[in-house]
Amino acid sequence: MIKCPSCGFENNDGTKFCNECGASLNSTQENTTVAETITPPPQQTNNNKKPQNYKKTDNMSIVGLCLGILSMLFILISTARILGFLGAIIGLVFSIAGLAKIKKTGMAGKGLATAGLVLSSVAIIIGGILFTIGFVKGISSAIKDSEPTTIKTEISTSDSSDTKATENTKESTTESTTETTAEETYEQNSYYEIVEQGTFYNILNYTHIVHKVLAKQDATVSATMIAYSEDGSILGKSTSDITLTSGEYNYFEYSFENDVSAATLKVTVSFERGSWLDGARSAVVMDQYNQSGDYLYITLRQVDDNIGAFAKYKILYYKNDQIVDTDEGFFSIFAENLNGSGSTDVAEIWVYGKDFDRIEYMFEP
Repeated sequence: MIKCPSCGFENNDGTKFCNECGASLNSTQENTTVAETITPPPQQTNNNKKPQNYKKTDNMSIVGLCLGILSMLFILISTARILGFLGAIIGLVFSIAGLAKIKKTGMAGKGLATAGLVLSSVAIIIGGILFTIGFVKGISSAIKDSEPTTIKTEISTSDSSDTKATENTKESTTESTTETTAEETYEQNSYYEIVEQGTFYNILNYTHIVHKVLAKQDATVSATMIAYSEDGSILGKSTSDITLTSGEYNYFEYSFENDVSAATLKVTVSFERGSWLDGARSAVVMDQYNQSGDYLYITLRQVDDNIGAFAKYKILYYKNDQIVDTDEGFFSIFAENLNGSGSTDVAEIWVYGKDFDRIEYMFEP
């Protein structure tokens, strides 16, 4: 049916003029045909649109992870330990901030931020332990230096592997109840006897000078060695603090970055009878040891209930009866399972690069 545009009368299809008013119906047919032939253009699709489940990774979580990894590496290097500790703190802040942002925005990177948080936290804990040990050692040295009985001895030598005294100077500070004899020197005194000497070079080519001693009485000794060249300039300085147990062996160890085989060595030493440290003086003994690959395993047995908080083992490595290396470690770290008299544990020590045929174990309270 065709509806007349003039009067609205409905006419049969194909009618050219309205049967009611006579108006032309051609314009209505043309409009209907055009409307039927017009089709909307096809919709274009955006091929560059990202998937609906795409999530951007949070940048702070990436930074936190990188700082956590670097701090773990630096915290184990003594010369870069402060940088490692600071990096760990910054990494911890970035990781926590990243987790908070991810929780709020729903961004990706939660695993990265968590890993950075763990690594930074571990680095801070390790750094705290190492700094505490260094602080306590410094306090110990300060206490020793404040004691009224002080003996300073100077020795000169042209061969660090065979130290011979050629010059002795002594200074004695006394109180009314304290007297110091002139014979108390680094090499000759009533506290210990030097029984063996050795010199070796580590993998970094540092010179290590070792003086093994047999204690005559319980004491704490602090010795500082300074190496001088022929023109009087200083080549290096090294300090060794040891705690003596009467009748037991111990050793001084001095480390120099330069070659001091032809240097003049001068030693300043101070003694303190007894020790301010707690714990039994011979609380842990070695039952056996063996080497497997790059590790040395030492079976330790506790023979006294009281192990001092800073008690440690000390080891001399020998090759053909010559001292070729040293090692030491705290029982609280390397043998943490020692928990009373009769208990045992195994200390695992990395010995990569050490060439030895036997060891000598020592306990230091």
